[in-house]
Amino acid sequence: KTNDAGFGTPPSVRGVLVGTSGWHYGSWRGPFYPEDVRVRHQPRYYASRFHTTEINNSFYRLPTEKAVAEWRDTVPDGFVFAWKASRYITHFKRLKDCEDSIKLVFGRMGGLQDRFGPVLFQLPPQFHCDLERLAGFLSAGEVLEAGDKSVAMRRGQHEAIVIAAAGHCLEGGAR
Repeated sequence: KTNDAGFGTPPSVRGVLVGTSGWHYGSWRGPFYPEDVRVRHQPRYYASRFHTTEINNSFYRLPTEKAVAEWRDTVPDGFVFAWKASRYITHFKRLKDCEDSIKLVFGRMGGLQDRFGPVLFQLPPQFHCDLERLAGFLSAGEVLEAGDKSVAMRRGQHEAIVIAAAGHCLEGGAR
């Protein structure tokens, strides 16, 4: 089976999505991307080999609606984008008073629609375990809308994250 760029689709493994952290690297031309695959066709070629990838640039700046739509429309059905939440939330706001920022970034990335996947909130290395702050952050986003689906940080789900964080603190992660 081939997609509209003439590339095949990767085999499925039930319940497992395999991908890489990004898809657009100049050093991949030759070792991964054939020389004749144009840059604009690289996402389609990538999606013929993998089912998921991480969007890293959403960590550094809010992507345009056009960019999000292009990512969504470039890959086949069943492809999933994992993506990093804005560093403004994690590094500048430090998980406090960031409800509006969360709504903004989730609203924008909601344009991925059915390709909207897991969200990574990457914390700075000097951010020490603070269960009270973490619990406040998680409860602030009880229900977030991304397009036509509610995502992430719902009551009942966040307790497991807090418990895991508590385990990390007990193992020496807290200072």
